[in-house]
Amino acid sequence: MSVRWRVSFGGRDVVVEGPDDAMVTVTVPAVDVTADGFDPTEAYMRGSLKAEGNTGVLFRVLADGTALSELTRLASRP
Repeated sequence: MSVRWRVSFGGRDVVVEGPDDAMVTVTVPAVDVTADGFDPTEAYMRGSLKAEGNTGVLFRVLADGTALSELTRLASRP
């Protein structure tokens, strides 16, 4: 199970982590991730978190908390 994480800070300023051939690619704006009460599942349902690829893998990382921890980590870059 592999995921490519993409957090966009605007324009071409994007933090990307994960393999090029990941089973799913998750993309979300950093402003959404850093907002109080960010919930990646809600963001996906509202359309601000985009995913391309295997939705089964996406649902697993949403359910087990991996998405929240990884996206929060990437959005809090120094």
